[in-house]
Amino acid sequence: MNDDERIEFLYHGTSLGTAQSVRSTRKFAEQITFFTTDKPLAWHFAARSCMKSRRAESPALLVNQVYLEDLHSWKQRRLVQNLPFDEADAPELRGKTQLKFAAEAVRLLNVYALEWLVEGEFSASRLTRL
Repeated sequence: MNDDERIEFLYHGTSLGTAQSVRSTRKFAEQITFFTTDKPLAWHFAARSCMKSRRAESPALLVNQVYLEDLHSWKQRRLVQNLPFDEADAPELRGKTQLKFAAEAVRLLNVYALEWLVEGEFSASRLTRL
């Protein structure tokens, strides 16, 4: 497989309803949005998102596949930033990184994502296992 054919998985933790809605339209809102390539970290944020909600919702992941070459290009253009967690963050987040997508990067993801999947299985133990 050539470098330009390698695929990266991007995970966005949210509620099941939101994940299904975004998947059905194949479109994120074109605003700053956070992703990770670390699946357990995405589950952590999915659970946190649902705990903040006043509605009883199940956590889920939106999983997008993109060509690694596209992701590198967006990073070079500073549309995507790697943001590490630091000492001020929760201990389980330290040493991990999230991807901050600018609105333009989200627009490009909406166009170039190869796959839009929803993963809705959740175990409470995933929240602490980062």
